[in-house]
Amino acid sequence: IQPKLLSMPPEVSPKMRHLESEASLYKLDALDSNWYAIVIPGNPGIVGYYEEFMHSLWTKLDGQVHVWALSHRGHGDSFNSSKKFSLAEQVEHKVKFLETALPEDAKMVLIGHSIGCQMILELLRRQARGTDRVARCLLLFPTIERMRESPQGRIVAPLLSLAPLRWLAMALVALLSLLIPLAWRRGFAARCLSAVGHSNANPGAVAATERLLLSPSVLGNVLYMAHTEMQDVRQPDLATIRQHSQRILLYYGTDDHWCPTEYFADMRRSCPEVDARLDEGDVAHAFVLEHSVEMADLCAGWVRECTTAR
Repeated sequence: IQPKLLSMPPEVSPKMRHLESEASLYKLDALDSNWYAIVIPGNPGIVGYYEEFMHSLWTKLDGQVHVWALSHRGHGDSFNSSKKFSLAEQVEHKVKFLETALPEDAKMVLIGHSIGCQMILELLRRQARGTDRVARCLLLFPTIERMRESPQGRIVAPLLSLAPLRWLAMALVALLSLLIPLAWRRGFAARCLSAVGHSNANPGAVAATERLLLSPSVLGNVLYMAHTEMQDVRQPDLATIRQHSQRILLYYGTDDHWCPTEYFADMRRSCPEVDARLDEGDVAHAFVLEHSVEMADLCAGWVRECTTAR
């Protein structure tokens, strides 16, 4: 994967590692820094969706911060297996990564998106080794509560609970992967995104959608993980949010069908000490499709506050 958003010296060119944990790690490194911005994706957790966001963030930080994104297990670019991973297993994967993959002197800003925010809260709750070096947690469009009761959850939760329906979707994707020639697949993914209102999706997102729509194993993991999210994400972990309120920022959307504005209002009432903000524009929950640059602008400012603090 070689995005074309900017020109980089060879030492910091994008690197994709395929991990033993059926995941992928996408890295934009800094030449001389112990600061890391670690992106924990939503679902789908394919790191290609975050390429434009990462490049924009790395650029706005003048290449002075390592920007990494870790895919979820079973969502990695090299994954092709029948294994399925639940939300709880994805959390364990992030715990192990945080404890083993970073230098001892690393200082971190964790950037969670959607269900990635719930994973970050779980890391903090467990006080996983390495969380003491986390300066800030940026929780973007946080699905950290009442997923089944959200407008989108009420629609998809009953469907996701039907295992035969999930298997049928995988079978359809397997059939498509056989019928659609390689040269047409990227165009097919772009047309699918356009059909659901994302005609301006960036190239990285289109490539990630191609993988999602034409890899039965990845789609199966996306659907199974979503099913377990509906079961596990109930009430918000207010105790953890209060305990770490000085380093948590919650950023909500104004038209988000996974975490509606009433959830934002409830959070403000329940935890007035936490920094909870509401987007002033029209950035969608799936910001990585068309609003990566705008969100990178915001996140760069928040990361810079940490890296320049005395």
